[in-house]
Amino acid sequence: MKILCKKCGLVDNPKTTIIPLPQGGGHIKANCAGCGSFIKFLPHSKSTLYFGKYKGKTIAEIASIDRDYLRWCIDNGVIKSNKLKAAIEGVVNG
Repeated sequence: MKILCKKCGLVDNPKTTIIPLPQGGGHIKANCAGCGSFIKFLPHSKSTLYFGKYKGKTIAEIASIDRDYLRWCIDNGVIKSNKLKAAIEGVVNG
């Protein structure tokens, strides 16, 4: 993946590291391969839950096991992220 560094102007494959989160999982951080400056946090390729009885599982995995749990999460306001809500609704309703 090519990303432009706004500090040095290098367009290159960034150095990525995972910043662990206390509840599990982590953020994917991209730094310039040339000057080392922070560029941005990268999106995760798969939506994952980092809480509850299915902690660490992807939405697709949970849907294949317990679709009602995902519906419950949406209906009871457990999910705060609009992006995660949309991912769950896409799997549950689609």
